[in-house]
Amino acid sequence: MSVPTFSHLRTSALAGRVSCARTALITGGEASFSTITVPLSAYANQEIQIRFGYVNTGGSYFNQTSTGVGLYLDNIAVSNASQLINQVTNNIPTGTTFAFIPASVSQYLLQVRAQIGPRLLNWGPALIVNVGAAPPAIQLANAPVVAGGQVQIDFTVANYSAGMTFGLLKTGDLSTAWTQDTSASFQTLVANSKFRFTTTTGNAGHGFYRVIGSN
Repeated sequence: MSVPTFSHLRTSALAGRVSCARTALITGGEASFSTITVPLSAYANQEIQIRFGYVNTGGSYFNQTSTGVGLYLDNIAVSNASQLINQVTNNIPTGTTFAFIPASVSQYLLQVRAQIGPRLLNWGPALIVNVGAAPPAIQLANAPVVAGGQVQIDFTVANYSAGMTFGLLKTGDLSTAWTQDTSASFQTLVANSKFRFTTTTGNAGHGFYRVIGSN
């Protein structure tokens, strides 16, 4: 007795459990592997689950138990997709807003769903968030120290980036352009964190200075 069988790929969107099947009829058997490509564009930006099935569509039971009968899968690949790991669900006690504070630099996928009493609705559209390192931030460590015709400027750098260089700009009047102070000396006080510029005042009654950084 010939029993019609077929294999299928079933893709489920986890938000709504909506499934679609891609069927490859293999009644009579296949002697070698064949390549089947299934488009998943309908599930863009959704979390999905992929399952493979080998189905008997006729008779009351499946009586083919000989060696070689069944479904064989090899070289399964999914392209242009990301694997979700370390999934976390948090409840929002009240309101319709929340603050997302990532623990590390990475790519995250955010989804929100509503809850009505004990009932949970389907997840909404996914939002991909790429979290990068915060840019370096320069801040004065204390007020500049002026003594003996010199000014000493200590500053700190948060989120220091390897290979950073620093420069000191100066001007005698904020209405005029800033110029590079090439005579200033540079010193590292704490590696990758705290630094110092020392330069001459030029016997000026007052002056303005600006520390800049670049990679």
